[in-house]
Amino acid sequence: MPVKFSNKKLLEVACGTGYWTQYIAETAQSIVAIDINKEVIEIAQKKKYPPGKVGFEIVDIYNLAAFNGLFEAAFGGFIWSHIPVEKLSDFIDVVHERVLKNGLIIFVDNKYVEGSSTPVFKTDDAGNTYQRRRLQDNTEHLVLKNFPKAEEISRLLSSRATDLEYIELENYWVIKYRKA
Repeated sequence: MPVKFSNKKLLEVACGTGYWTQYIAETAQSIVAIDINKEVIEIAQKKKYPPGKVGFEIVDIYNLAAFNGLFEAAFGGFIWSHIPVEKLSDFIDVVHERVLKNGLIIFVDNKYVEGSSTPVFKTDDAGNTYQRRRLQDNTEHLVLKNFPKAEEISRLLSSRATDLEYIELENYWVIKYRKA
């Protein structure tokens, strides 16, 4: 499914190194790409984008109230799974505060695929799942990585979304909807 935001003013949450930004910029009118991490923003800024279309800001996704602007669309690539279950509802509300009514919102993230995904190492009392990951320097870290089911996403968005579409791919899921 191609992600097209034709002629839309878009907010990209947790843009990371700008992987998705470079593709979305091909069709969007403009993008404000945000991330809390200065180092990944610096990497993203070095990529080539159509002139005058993309701006970057260091912003905490849990505190978008301090960030000005309303957008016609929002996109989040591979951030949903890193939001603690207990903060997910607030996260969606905060993103929605920055999107106009009936605005297009798309999230894409990993599905858990047995034998392909890094195994879940632990689950906490809130239901968050964690993977154990080893870095190149041989240090190990627990990384929050939730794998929501379609029903959980639908339940969370039921009063917040219209035209909700859940697309399940082999290794990923995509949700596309309009802000209610």
